[in-house]
Amino acid sequence: MRQFQGRSDAPLNETGILQAREAREKLLSEREEFDVCFASPLKRALQTAKIVCFGEIKDKETHNATNSEKSDILHGDFNNFRVERLIAERDLGNLEGKQESDFDQQSTWDVSRNISTGGIERISDLYLRALNFYKLLDNNIRSEFGNDAKILVVSHGGFLRVFHFIMLGGRIVFNEDGTAIVDETSEAYLEAFSSSLKNCEYRKYDF
Repeated sequence: MRQFQGRSDAPLNETGILQAREAREKLLSEREEFDVCFASPLKRALQTAKIVCFGEIKDKETHNATNSEKSDILHGDFNNFRVERLIAERDLGNLEGKQESDFDQQSTWDVSRNISTGGIERISDLYLRALNFYKLLDNNIRSEFGNDAKILVVSHGGFLRVFHFIMLGGRIVFNEDGTAIVDETSEAYLEAFSSSLKNCEYRKYDF
């Protein structure tokens, strides 16, 4: 039975390590290479990113890569491996650690209501984080690596649901009372908020 994790900072278990290695092998088989990798600071995403980029969980602070240890997926090795707090998972408050079967998960994704029951991070705050990350990529990363830069983002299902919505062109306007104005019939909304990524599943975008 799956648990709500949110900001719980547990490392990868054996299944997660295996899934990360499988994701790495798939990217290698497709000859994918990236100019920069952004990883959430939470251990499970950070370790996933290190396995995908370097084949193992290396220590960015102490590891000195030699020519034989350079990444075959990420250009620039650790220089272009970046930890970004904006892409951490949604804070699930009192739901952290609870079984998914014990709570109506869909109610926490009711964009129009934008609830914060039990300390759950409001969708408006999550959306603004995702939008600020999008702007970081659009402005800073384009100027640093060029318009054709290939960017790898390793984050979490909740954050990536909202980021996917933004990448599909979706936008939300929030009123002063916290309620939201969003086209719930739009293709972006229906696709992003009706499903979520599986562990180590990835999507490609033209950016």
